[in-house]
Amino acid sequence: MPLRRPALPRREPWPPGVLARPDAGVVALFGTGGQALAQLRALREVRPLTEVRVWSRTRERAETFVAAADLPGLTLRAVPDGRSACEDAYIVLTVTPAEEPIIWRQWIAPGTPINAVGSDAPGKQELDPQLVAAAKLVVDRRTQSLTIGEMQQLVARHFLRPEHIHAELGEVCAGLKPGRESPQEVTVFDSTGVSFQDTALAGHLLRLAGQRHLGEMVSL
Repeated sequence: MPLRRPALPRREPWPPGVLARPDAGVVALFGTGGQALAQLRALREVRPLTEVRVWSRTRERAETFVAAADLPGLTLRAVPDGRSACEDAYIVLTVTPAEEPIIWRQWIAPGTPINAVGSDAPGKQELDPQLVAAAKLVVDRRTQSLTIGEMQQLVARHFLRPEHIHAELGEVCAGLKPGRESPQEVTVFDSTGVSFQDTALAGHLLRLAGQRHLGEMVSL
């Protein structure tokens, strides 16, 4: 049976673009490579994180990551298995090169958002097909989710149809389609990586630099 978590009072409507609950303080982190620390730092900007349970293929890697991570005020601890990481976690974050599921449906409590970042090439897969089927699936780009993301093998095996994808992230952020619609909803964000997000970030940084009179313009 899936884990249980006390429900939040329903808010009407949920803010556009929201997938994670506002009280999301505990993160289950799967993977300790180069993306892991950057993803945690980004999450801290938008949610009141207090604790991170870290899982890796080897306990030594998890412990090394915990010892080296520079995240003042945030408690990190290595855990022995994936289920232990997910218990009481309010966000599940995957940044692994896995080619078979490492997270299972029964580990995930109602209301959990899952950010699946690792599947970004043919053959990769991090999530239990039953978990993807039970969740509201948001992707950064439909075509990429179907060819290199979490949906690639599920569609190829006829387990799910492409129509299972609820929305692209841009549609949710723009309010064209709803994100989270209840405190108990499980969501999956399948992040395969798209260049226009990098372009948008670069433009934002350039505007900030101009406002703060930082940097130097050069001709190339």
